[in-house]
Amino acid sequence: MVEYHSKIAVAVAAFVFVLFGAPMGALLGRRGRAAGAIAGFLLAAMAQGMFVWARTLAQRGVIPAHLGPWLPHLAFGLLGLLLLVTLDRLRLRWFLTLLFFLTLGNLSTAAGPPFSEFWADELVVMQDATVLEGRNVRAKFGEYVLEAETLRAREEAEWWTLEAEGALLSMPDGKLRAERLTARLGPEGELGTVTAHEFSGTSRFRGPEKEETIVFSGEHGVAEFAAGEVVRVEARRARFTTCPCVLGAPYAVEAQEFVLLPEQWLYARSIVVTSFGIPVGWLPFYVARLGEEASPLFPEIGRVGEDWFLRWAIPWTLGEGMAGAVGLTWYPGREQVDPSLDTVWEGGSLALTPTTLRLRVAGQWAPGPWRGSVSLAPAARAADVSGDAWGWGWALGWGRAERDGKVFERVPEVSLTRVERDWLGGSLAFRASGGAFQEEDAAGWRLGASLGWSRAWQLGPLSVALPWQIAFSQYATQELVNLSISPSLTAGALTLGYGGRWQVGRSPFQFDAEAPQSQITVGVSVGMGTWQQRISWGWDLIRGRALPLTWNVSRPDFVWGLTFASPLALERSRWSWRTKVGPALVTAEGGVRGPSWQWEDTRVRVHWAEEGVNVSGWARVGMAPLNLARLALSVDWIVSPDWTFSGAAEYDTRTGNLVQLEGSVLRSFAGCLRVGLAAGLGGIRLAVEVPAFPQARIRFAPLDEGLRIGE
Repeated sequence: MVEYHSKIAVAVAAFVFVLFGAPMGALLGRRGRAAGAIAGFLLAAMAQGMFVWARTLAQRGVIPAHLGPWLPHLAFGLLGLLLLVTLDRLRLRWFLTLLFFLTLGNLSTAAGPPFSEFWADELVVMQDATVLEGRNVRAKFGEYVLEAETLRAREEAEWWTLEAEGALLSMPDGKLRAERLTARLGPEGELGTVTAHEFSGTSRFRGPEKEETIVFSGEHGVAEFAAGEVVRVEARRARFTTCPCVLGAPYAVEAQEFVLLPEQWLYARSIVVTSFGIPVGWLPFYVARLGEEASPLFPEIGRVGEDWFLRWAIPWTLGEGMAGAVGLTWYPGREQVDPSLDTVWEGGSLALTPTTLRLRVAGQWAPGPWRGSVSLAPAARAADVSGDAWGWGWALGWGRAERDGKVFERVPEVSLTRVERDWLGGSLAFRASGGAFQEEDAAGWRLGASLGWSRAWQLGPLSVALPWQIAFSQYATQELVNLSISPSLTAGALTLGYGGRWQVGRSPFQFDAEAPQSQITVGVSVGMGTWQQRISWGWDLIRGRALPLTWNVSRPDFVWGLTFASPLALERSRWSWRTKVGPALVTAEGGVRGPSWQWEDTRVRVHWAEEGVNVSGWARVGMAPLNLARLALSVDWIVSPDWTFSGAAEYDTRTGNLVQLEGSVLRSFAGCLRVGLAAGLGGIRLAVEVPAFPQARIRFAPLDEGLRIGE
């Protein structure tokens, strides 16, 4: 940047010399020509010396890069203006105005490209400083640093276009190297697009287990940015892996065409998966909406009961943002083929099988957002659509279900809701609804409306809350009114509350019928150091009896809860405890149930971890009489970063059965590919997985679930 501004400042120097030299000669007159020449020469020498001095300060970073070359011009330009004013103020007033605008325009054009820092061994400035050409360039803009053997920067409308060869672009989360690179920069140095030819690089991201680095390369790639974030990536002949290198990597994926909309959509064509340089899989294309459940990458072989099956989901797309899969499931034993269709798009999805249909849609219209769903199954069918409009919530729903020969249906129900957050200092909620219903043998229409309000007051040390709700329901031959109120008063550790619900009338249905209630509750919470305890109790005014009394005592490593029925008969006692002893963590829990003090089994867990060895033990102990009911033990031994051995066993002493016995070995290749083999009572399992991508997982168990792809 110093060199760039220096070249422009040198071109403007002649104008500055004339600005202070001409009025000096006019002030000295004809008799002072010699003195004027000498004074002009001295001032020019001083300007040149000041230029070299200010430029050196700018190169060392003492003053801003764009200020150094212009500092002498500012000083001597102001001197020239003062001389002009002294010479003839009235006649030169118009000239000073014109000069001001010319100077302002000159400084604005000298702003240069949007680089915060710029270094170059050679720099050429052309076409009124709108074109730059440099060699061995290092430019910084925003959070990015571009290094290139050659660079050409050209101003175009609101963008600067950079064309670089032998380029290295350093980003906050990685690096990109390309033989040829083209980038568009905004006025503040923000990236618009980056196009790379014959590129390679790395990018860091957070995986499910640890920080991962993806290594990639390709023939041609384009990335689009918005507000500093990548919004679209396209690539041809792209190849990537999370292993340290691409060539000979334990696994690598190559695609002839690759399109990614981060967190939205992924499309890849002609995919080849290699392991140690050997092709092990191929797909014609793959498409998925990110954040949604994707179709498996490869065919799936498994078993349901005694029947084996082969399932293959063939992906398809009709354009960006829409992804789907046509699935075929073949059961050789049944001689049956079941088709399926899954589609996901922006704001919706569709899942279709021979017996079920699930549709979900969402959108936006002038009054507000809306959403809808349809679900069809043999035992239940439902359709709903809802949304917001001008501060109101609306919904329209239909449903029908059959259970044990009985029919439940709403055909349909319409509702309107509104919530006012600040009405008389509280929250007001209103709902109106209407529809036709069938519940077993009862059928008819229903109209309803409800109004509720709640507010809390702080009166010195007292906190008072008063929520209430009233609801009206009208049926063909009956009416129903529901009123509920639940005030509460809190004073320090003491809380008093009341819950009341009353009904006037009767409903022919069960779904909106509520039992009357009238209860008084009292609670006390006390803390002392790390100990906390709370006691709560109440009285049921309708039944005329006390509510269960609960007493909870706790601290960070211990919890004990007691529940008493009236009159103070123990209903249940539960406790849990945990402590850490060196590298071991011990937890235990148990309890007593009923007035007869029936002991529950006590469960004890111990976890010990140190220097690559993890040991977990679990025991279930019967308390009356004291006996060991079940015992389990598991061990994980990380021999090295590449090898892990595991074993687990579980024995039920009451039945005398060995519930679990399994051993496994796990081999990790370069930390990016894991292969495991496990053998146990349930058979043999083989697992292959990529830790960075949970979907890239293959499991095969000949005696168990069969071949599974993905999570």
